[in-house]
Amino acid sequence: LKTPDGMSVEGPPVRVFSQRQVSWRIRPRRPLSGRLEWVFAGRKVEKSVAAGPGARPVSRKRTRSLAGLVRYPTETPLDAGPVAWIEVSYPSATVTFLGLEAGWLVWFVAFSLPGAFLSSRWLEWRFW
Repeated sequence: LKTPDGMSVEGPPVRVFSQRQVSWRIRPRRPLSGRLEWVFAGRKVEKSVAAGPGARPVSRKRTRSLAGLVRYPTETPLDAGPVAWIEVSYPSATVTFLGLEAGWLVWFVAFSLPGAFLSSRWLEWRFW
């Protein structure tokens, strides 16, 4: 596994033979965007990775299937070969507002539902 400058691999790969899976623990040392690279069965396989503050589109998973391309459209599908998918697990994003910290989805619902009800009264829509 080759990481971009500013990212380190912590420990050896962990293999789960029954699931045909290999996992690494990687950690960014600074904000970055780059590519992880593997050479597997004589082929180079890559996956984009990003770390740091700010909103940016990231692809959690890169697959070789058409369904994977629909679900994770920010990267091209993997070529046919021994690697079916590559996944990078990112920590959940949290947003702080008025001293309260919650996931972005909580804040989205908290602001969009009252906005929908207020606009429905203004536009004279009837939900009830």
